[in-house]
Amino acid sequence: MARISDVAECANVSSMTVSRVLRGDPMVSVEAREKVLSAVQKLNYVPNESARRLKQFQRKKMALNRTGNLGCVVFASYKYSDPYFSKVLEGIDEEVIRAHRHLAYVYTESQLTARPELLVNKINPEQVDGLLAVGIAAATMIQTLKRRVQTIITVDGTLDESLDSIEVEKIEAAYNAVRYLAGLGHRRIGFIGDYPGAEARYVGYAAAMRDLGLQENPRWMYWERCDWYVEHGYAFMQRILARGQPLPTAVFAASDSLAIGAMRAIAENHLNVPDDISVIGYNDIDEARYSVPPLTTMRVRKQEMGKLAVRRLLERIENPGMPPLKTMLHAELVERASCRRIV
Repeated sequence: MARISDVAECANVSSMTVSRVLRGDPMVSVEAREKVLSAVQKLNYVPNESARRLKQFQRKKMALNRTGNLGCVVFASYKYSDPYFSKVLEGIDEEVIRAHRHLAYVYTESQLTARPELLVNKINPEQVDGLLAVGIAAATMIQTLKRRVQTIITVDGTLDESLDSIEVEKIEAAYNAVRYLAGLGHRRIGFIGDYPGAEARYVGYAAAMRDLGLQENPRWMYWERCDWYVEHGYAFMQRILARGQPLPTAVFAASDSLAIGAMRAIAENHLNVPDDISVIGYNDIDEARYSVPPLTTMRVRKQEMGKLAVRRLLERIENPGMPPLKTMLHAELVERASCRRIV
């Protein structure tokens, strides 16, 4: 495990400077701060202060003197402006208020990476009784959080067998989406999504294609690492259309944002949704109701997920000895106007 002296040597600064950066001292120069933060990230340095605080509070049995605060870390580029995670956060906020608790902070992963002093000063039992980890996080980050806070619930993302989790049956949702398209007569069904974030949805897509006797065609698929933005769905669909005939008659998009972008690409190529290509999404974000045409999708109960996560976290705080529980939510089909029956 890296020590503060290792960070100082890597950054070519003194150990005192490293300590000042981790404390958030505003008097440290920008250049020195950037060197230290780069070294912290490179060495995966875990400040001893965090471990010291954790041991102190364990010795004092802080479980009997709780703060009433909960924390949240969102593993996405944005939090309140993200059409999916913002709804999960709404549910979290509502349930925290209902339970007469306080949500002390909502950080993104990028904020923690840019300011590692937050891990020391904010993510510890002195500040919060438990933590909600929302979205897909690297295993190393989850381990880092576990070293700082005893009680963590993962929400729609990272699976850790030692932690409670609230998840969506993504494989089932994708399977049902493809089965719905096949029920409308579609045989040439494509897929677009993020890699590896949409892996479970691809597994469901592939399983349905196989069980229905339909053939996957790489020409009708585009699966690449992305941020789930509308522009990525647009670019992915443009690449599928550029491959030429035969085109898919339907596409399952791993998120509504990707689906909305795909529909724009289809329209710009003088094709019609759903007359030429049907499109079905996943999530049921607000924009899905107002797209042109309104998007058929698999609805995820995002706010309910957030509420359940808070309830589970509070139960875990009260009963730390319970075995980890995994709760799976089912997505439901919402039919609108972006899919049609074909002969």
